[in-house]
Formats: sequence, C-alpha cells, structure tokens
Amino acid sequence: MHAIPKEHRDKLVGLAARKEAFSALGVFRIMSVVHAHQPLRGCYATGIPQRTCGASRKALGRQAKMQMLSSRRDLQMILFVVLLSLPFLTILLIRYSIDPKISHSHERAVIVKQGCFFGLFLGTLFMVLNLFGNVIPLPAALESVIDRVFAPFILGFTIFTFSLSGYRTSRLTGQLRAASLSGLLTGVLVFMLFGLSFIIIDMVFFDIVRQQPEKIANFAHSGYADMRAYLFDSTVRGATVMTLVGGILGAIFGSMGGLVGKRTLAQRQTA
Repeated sequence: MHAIPKEHRDKLVGLAARKEAFSALGVFRIMSVVHAHQPLRGCYATGIPQRTCGASRKALGRQAKMQMLSSRRDLQMILFVVLLSLPFLTILLIRYSIDPKISHSHERAVIVKQGCFFGLFLGTLFMVLNLFGNVIPLPAALESVIDRVFAPFILGFTIFTFSLSGYRTSRLTGQLRAASLSGLLTGVLVFMLFGLSFIIIDMVFFDIVRQQPEKIANFAHSGYADMRAYLFDSTVRGATVMTLVGGILGAIFGSMGGLVGKRTLAQRQTA
C-alpha cells in the first residue's frame, strides 16, 4: 500500500472535523426550532423567575390545604348538628306521620312521653358509665371482668328497656304502631346520648384520651395532622351511624314488646 503524504492526511482530518462541527450545529438548530414551537408551561410561560414561581407554588399548596381543612371542619359541624337534631326529627316524625283522623292526640303524647322517659333514663346511665375506663382508670383485672360479665348484662338491659318502652306504650294505647314508634324514639335518644358522651370526653378530657394506645395507633394511620380534629371527626361519624342503627333496633324490640303488651291487654279485656 502507498503511504498518504502528510499534507493530504492533514486536509482529510480537517474536512472530517468541519463535517462533525456542521452536523452538531444542524442538530442544535433543529432542537432549537422544535423547542421554540412547543407551548411554554409553568414559570416559563409567565416569565416569572424560578425562585418566585417556586414560592408561589408553595403558597398555592398551603392555600389548597387550608381550603380542604376548612371544608372538612364544615362537614364535621354539619354531622354534629345532624346528630343533635335526630331526637327532634324523630319527634316530628311521630307528630306528623300519624294521621289525626285515625289517631287521637293522646296516642302521640303517650309515644313521646314513654320514648323520652326510657330513652333519657338509659342514655343518662350510659353517659355516666362511659366515664369508667375512659376518664376514670380501672384495674386490668376489673376491665376483663367487665368485658365478660358486665357488657352482656348492659346489652340485655338495653334490649329489655326497648321492649319495655313498647310494652308500656301498647298497654296504654292498644296500638302496635305506637309501640314501634316509642321504641324508635327510645333507641335514638339512648344512642345519641351515648355517642355524645364520647364526644364530650374526647374534647374535655383530651389530655387523658390522647394517651390511650388505641387512639394513638388509629391516629397514626388516619392521615390527620391534628389529633383533636381526628377524634372529633371519627367520634361524630361513629355516633351518627350508631344513633341511626340504635333507632332501628329500638323500633324492632319496641314492636316485640308491643306485641306482648297488646296480647296481654286483649286477654285482660276478654277476662
């Protein structure tokens, strides 16, 4: 093979270097044109400096977070007002759901009287008992006894109270419908007061409640930043659902008590 003279070799190297330079320049121009035709986004679109734009984004994030917290508080207060108004709504239901043409005003008065009497009695008892274990500490051995013995007794006593409310109303009015409505009002009052006691304990005795292990564990997985807000929200939701379920249970067992009372009244009239 013939050796390439030095001067020709230098020319070839120079041509290759120029070719690479022009190629890089062409790519750069193409990328510049493509970038120029793309729509600007974010801070580039407004011409705001990067630091100022970053601060604006943080401010918007804080504002959105505050709006979310505000809407959550509004929802909590709405649920709390609904919880407190459930007994009054039940009384209005009793007042206006009974046709005055087929029912005497005495029947409505008996329903409200019996439902309020048994509901306030058992609900107040639950509010007092709820202090033990939540505010007033109990020994571990006593808590296990309460779970095994006292809790079933309270459940049975609750069912008995619902049935007794329906039984008394049926004996006084002779109507099974009145017994069901009396049990409904009793159940709503009992569980509303029971749930309200949890809300009061969580807010008034917050320093004690916040140290309970189960509350700490639930708060850690709740996503809330404030434990007081978490306790209020979760307790109000639970109390509202519990009150609605309690009203249904009260109507069921009130009806059962009303059946017994109506049968006893029929036997007494026959005799």
